[in-house]
Order: sequence, then structure tokens, then C-alpha cells
Amino acid sequence: FFETLTSNPIWEEAADEGILSCPLSDDWEARPYVTHIVPIFTRPGHEQYLFFHLVLRNMNAYNISPPTIPKGTAFVRFVFHAHNTTEQVDTTVAAICDWAREMLDIENGESGNTLPSAARHVYALQAAL
Repeated sequence: FFETLTSNPIWEEAADEGILSCPLSDDWEARPYVTHIVPIFTRPGHEQYLFFHLVLRNMNAYNISPPTIPKGTAFVRFVFHAHNTTEQVDTTVAAICDWAREMLDIENGESGNTLPSAARHVYALQAAL
């Protein structure tokens, strides 16, 4: 996961812009072990957008925000299992980076939208209730 994530060209750009981060990916190769629980930090409020993006792609992740964690922080928690295939990990990384690309486009004014597509879709479903 970490190798695929950090080698994706969108990852570095999104991390540099503060769209997301994964402290566990720093120097992961040098660690004696890696955990199966991985947080991807986002800006507060954006964890929901990433969560929506993943859920609409039938992926299992958990958005975590205050009061569960300190105010001013937010992340999406991924839990990997031994039965996850390389393809599933690659698909997860691609989904994270697709979302990050969309967020970069929104923030850089390269999109006509102010919300990512998954959030617009979920909010439209809620409004229809």
C-alpha cells in the first residue's frame, strides 16, 4: 500500500498542497513492521468527501472526525487484511489519488465545482429523501 501510494504522481502534489497526508508512509521501508490500520489525514471536513468517494466505489473505510479525535484534525481509516489482493490495494490507492486529483482541480480553479462529485451525489440523494 505505502509503496503504491507514495509512488503515485498525484500523491506528492496533493501532500505538498495539504490535501492529504499519511504519516505512516514516511520511511515505512525502515520499520520492523507495518500496521494494518492506516489513516489518511485530510483537511477537517474533507474526510467526509473522501469517505463518500470511497463508499460510492464500494470500498470500506471509516471517516473519523471530532469529537472522536481532537478538533482541527480529520482522517479516513483504512483496515487492511491478509485476504486483500494486490489488485484491491491498487484500486484503493487509485481511488484515493483520483479524489486528491479532483480536490486539487477544485482548489486550483480548474473545475467549475466547489464540491467533489461524490459529495454532490450524496447530497443530492439526501435532498431527495
